[in-house]
Amino acid sequence: MPRILTLTDFTTCTGGDAPTEAERALIEACRSGNPCRRGDMAPEAGSDERSVRADLLRYLILGGCDLCRVDPAGVHLEGAFVVGKLDLAYARIPAPIKLLSCRFAEAIHAQGAALKSLALTGSQCAGLIASNCQAAGDILLDRDFQSTGQVQLSHTTINGKLDCTGGRFENGTASMGDQTKIVLAADGVVISDDFLLDDGFHAAGAVTFQNARIGGSLLCRNATFVSPDGYALAGAKAEVALRMEIGDRGAETGGKFTAVGYLLLLDMKIGGDAILSGGKFHGPRRAPTEESAGSDVKATPAQIYTLVLDRADIAGNVLFDSKLDAHDSKLEAHGGVSLFGCKVGGSFEASDATFITEVGCALVLQDAVVAGNVALHRGFKAVGEVSLAGAKIGGGLAVGDRALGAGTTLSSGNADTNQTKAAFRGDFMTVTGMLSWGNVTITSGFVSFGSATVGVLNELLAKDGRNLTWPAGKDSLFLNGLNYGRLSSVTGDGTMSGTAGPGITVDTSTRIKWVRSGSIWGEEFYPQPYSQLARVLREAGHDRGAREVLVAQARETRLFSRTRADTRAKMLGPIRRLWPRFVVRLRYLWDGFLGWLVGYGYRPFRSLRGLALLLVVAVWMAYSTWIHGGFVPSKADTSFSAWLTAHGAERNPAASWSSAAGPGRDYEAFNPLAWGFELVVPLISFGQTGAWAPSSTRGSWGWWLWWTRWPLAVLGWIVAGFAAGAVTGVIRRE
Repeated sequence: MPRILTLTDFTTCTGGDAPTEAERALIEACRSGNPCRRGDMAPEAGSDERSVRADLLRYLILGGCDLCRVDPAGVHLEGAFVVGKLDLAYARIPAPIKLLSCRFAEAIHAQGAALKSLALTGSQCAGLIASNCQAAGDILLDRDFQSTGQVQLSHTTINGKLDCTGGRFENGTASMGDQTKIVLAADGVVISDDFLLDDGFHAAGAVTFQNARIGGSLLCRNATFVSPDGYALAGAKAEVALRMEIGDRGAETGGKFTAVGYLLLLDMKIGGDAILSGGKFHGPRRAPTEESAGSDVKATPAQIYTLVLDRADIAGNVLFDSKLDAHDSKLEAHGGVSLFGCKVGGSFEASDATFITEVGCALVLQDAVVAGNVALHRGFKAVGEVSLAGAKIGGGLAVGDRALGAGTTLSSGNADTNQTKAAFRGDFMTVTGMLSWGNVTITSGFVSFGSATVGVLNELLAKDGRNLTWPAGKDSLFLNGLNYGRLSSVTGDGTMSGTAGPGITVDTSTRIKWVRSGSIWGEEFYPQPYSQLARVLREAGHDRGAREVLVAQARETRLFSRTRADTRAKMLGPIRRLWPRFVVRLRYLWDGFLGWLVGYGYRPFRSLRGLALLLVVAVWMAYSTWIHGGFVPSKADTSFSAWLTAHGAERNPAASWSSAAGPGRDYEAFNPLAWGFELVVPLISFGQTGAWAPSSTRGSWGWWLWWTRWPLAVLGWIVAGFAAGAVTGVIRRE
């Protein structure tokens, strides 16, 4: 039949085009401003009681004519079967449209139309083409609304909310450059209120709202997005004035959130919080290609992401929380979650959440700027690298928990496919507040804080002061370049441990074990972690602990130097390697001697102990040699020779010669203490070593002292030099 322009065009139809009972009832309802209810559910097929022609519906929606003026309340039709194509393209519609629980045989066309409001609650259609519309009120595609074709709302302006709560969108059109089918296209849409993809929403394809402007909140709770071959949700460069919430709403609502596909939300601007409150996120079956995803996507052919918020600007907090609203719904992300370069005005928290990826990064906050705190705790688990490299955090960073509990579990992922081998990477990041690391389990991979800057470094310690969770295996921790202002530790029950100075733990040996595990990487040794720890301890007034750290640093430096030299020597031929390896052995002895004697220069007063030992040895040997007759006067005249000839059988002729009754009574009297002291402390002279000398021919004691006085003198020079330096402060002790 021809298009209906007047009531006469409709009422004069006869035969098969005669008005149905439902149509007559609709006309009367529109005149009176009442709803026309033909049923509670969308009918499966048309009938006289349920069928309404699309042309009549269009005629009434446009306001009717003088013979049938539609009430300002507009068209309100429920439970009808709409026959034909409802075409409202570019129309100016004066009143609200409510087509509830209706079934449309064809797609609805309303592109470019000017609407008051549109409600398709509970209705079923083959698609909705409503791009470039102007809606003065809400657009409702909610509560069992179902579309078996694409819904197009791109560049539409809605002075209200766009509500798709409980709607079902299927059989989209492939138009994103790959196999992704778009079921709801809202790119460039302007919404003054909320955009709701809530309770029971189901999309068997992609939902796009790129470059959208949303004046309220974006809520995707207890929804299902299924697009296994590409994008499930694409909102690049969209702006949300209030909060964005994706995930489970709560057990009391009876729903769960599931996303299968790629959630591309990069460059978004969010005026409130971004909340992911439970649910399961699965990346696509294949990574997006460069041609399909564009240069903005970080994924490579080997890396699959499930959620990307790169470069997003979020004014509030970012919360990945499985216990929102006190329900027990675990958040699981199977695929990488990336917030590369994002800005967060509040804090970032991931608690009781699981991030899993077979390849690459499970969670990326690289180069992110977070004004508040970052917390990965209370059961947080990551299989795949967690990267905060280059991040700037205005508050603190908490990895794990203070009190023993669920803790945090980190893993580099599948060793066969994940080539990064990192479980946590915090290189070059800046944390203004406290870095708290405790109750963390590393099942595989390494932890790196290379060149990071931290205000306060806080570790969780057991009650006995032993570190609980810093990885300590080979190549498991990298600390070179880590800078921190001070240290603070917490015991396993959450109380502060004993300190020396502001927040400095007394147990220095535990700290040394920690820095040692973080300063050795491969075959290289990095001394900076030791220097940093010593500086912090010294600034806190813990000088003794600082010296212990520096001694340990010197010991490790010499050890690795000898090891490298020995390794190079082993590469030489059998003959050429002999001398270099001999030198290594000498260095080993010399380094051990320096460590024992003066703590490699950091404990110079130890040299007094060495000097005392030398004095005991020298005095004992001098005394034993004297009583066994092993000394002879160095400056005596021929009288001693004559005396020796006459009294050679005596045990100690020199003693009788220099006695009060002997010819040498005016000679320098022998004193073993003074002789031994003068031998090993050459800086002071008592005239003993010049007056008396051991004789190599006067028994074994004389022979031994004759030869040992030279090494004793050399050692005396060395030890006395160190001792003098310790006393005068010449040797640097810091």
